[in-house]
Amino acid sequence: MECRLETGRTHQIRVHMASIGHPLLGDTVYGSSRNPYHLEGQALHAMILGFVHPRTGEYMEFTAPLPEYFVKLLTKIAKIAGNLWNIVYNNYIKEEAELIFANSLNLSRKDVAVMSNNTTSSIITIGRKYGSAGRQIGQEVAKYFGIKCYDKELLEHAANDSGICKELFEHHDEKPTNSFLYSLVMDTYSFGYSSAGFTDMPMNHKIFLAQFEAIKKLASEGPCVMVGRCADYALADNPDCFSVFVHANLDWRINRIAQKYNKNAKEAKDMINKTDKSRSSYYNYYTNKKWGSADSYNLCLDSSKLGIDGTAKAIIEAIHIYDSLKK
Repeated sequence: MECRLETGRTHQIRVHMASIGHPLLGDTVYGSSRNPYHLEGQALHAMILGFVHPRTGEYMEFTAPLPEYFVKLLTKIAKIAGNLWNIVYNNYIKEEAELIFANSLNLSRKDVAVMSNNTTSSIITIGRKYGSAGRQIGQEVAKYFGIKCYDKELLEHAANDSGICKELFEHHDEKPTNSFLYSLVMDTYSFGYSSAGFTDMPMNHKIFLAQFEAIKKLASEGPCVMVGRCADYALADNPDCFSVFVHANLDWRINRIAQKYNKNAKEAKDMINKTDKSRSSYYNYYTNKKWGSADSYNLCLDSSKLGIDGTAKAIIEAIHIYDSLKK
């Protein structure tokens, strides 16, 4: 429901909304006393306040960010709505699903049509060349679909699930280490990680497999975007997985890295070459596929040609097509 408010008085808004049968969530006085969301007050917040100063005649505007409990509420509702849509959509043709969803939530078909275009049942994995803006593009795609984007966050999940300290995951992040002596020494820092299947493995293999399991676990929780770390390989058997590789012109990447990290062109190029070599070796070693090769992915895009926003939009459009073909 969208309202045009004629008053800014909190009490009047609460009374008027209740009078038309739509009390504010969390309003135990004029609405239901049962509140499954355990809010700290009503779901009512003045984000923007503007007025003309009575003495100077100057227009003044002030903004206040949403409080934390409000953000958590909106995130939870969006997730519930998205999951409900996916359940309905997966069991009916699109037109029938929109009608069912509209009736169940008292929304217009137009609103539901917009909502349905912003949901996905897919898990999107993004491999990327260093400096091609793969992480930023992944975040834009995740924001559009209202799903989570995991990049370095994957390391934290893997560390928590496995019991191996997070620092080891960060040290090994997309870096193959074949030295048995190194792995043997670093194994003493695993802090008691004793999964039966991993006990006799070198540390770099333990790290990879723990990360592999974390990726599969997160994917089982629902649609998301995963950046790097052989996620496409870990989810190769998942029918909802759609793999993307983002590359870009070297000069374009040098310019981005130089600006981002305040480096000169030579330093930026060295960073790019070193990181790309590491990512390539890591991917090729663990997947037996070729990093960056079109044969290894469902879609390859040049962000220096399409731009960051254009690349994100291309992925979004590809996912819409992919979702429709899964029906």
